[in-house]
Amino acid sequence: MDDQPHVPREGSHGVQWGLAIALVLVMVATGVVAWMLGSSNQLGGTSWVLTELPQSGVEIGGHTVTAAFTADEMTGQAPVNSYGGEYTAGGAVFKVGDVARTLMAGPDDAMAVEDAYFEALTTVTAYVYDGDTLTLLDPDGVVFLVFQRAE
Repeated sequence: MDDQPHVPREGSHGVQWGLAIALVLVMVATGVVAWMLGSSNQLGGTSWVLTELPQSGVEIGGHTVTAAFTADEMTGQAPVNSYGGEYTAGGAVFKVGDVARTLMAGPDDAMAVEDAYFEALTTVTAYVYDGDTLTLLDPDGVVFLVFQRAE
């Protein structure tokens, strides 16, 4: 056994303190960024009407699509069927879980809008919310759905 007392190498405590300080700074910076992005859900308690389906090639025409948000659930009325499901939103991230909907059939143009809407919901992963407009985007920042606040 070595009975020599432990003698720290010169400068080792300085390196340890430097690493500890760097770790604390990274944690603080991460918290500030999360706060700046608005990590809490801003959509709870809001209601919207769809105004654009830009990537679908389908015109909304006289059809109405609505979306209402609670803290963790999205419900609404498509042109023919009502729907609902869980969602998450925080920072810029937006994700819809499985959506359940009624299964009524309707006119072809109404069903085309409805199908395009539900397809777009499965694609979006981000949102931009400015108070009166809610825009849902895909991972590349392409706009898939645009809503106006319901009156």
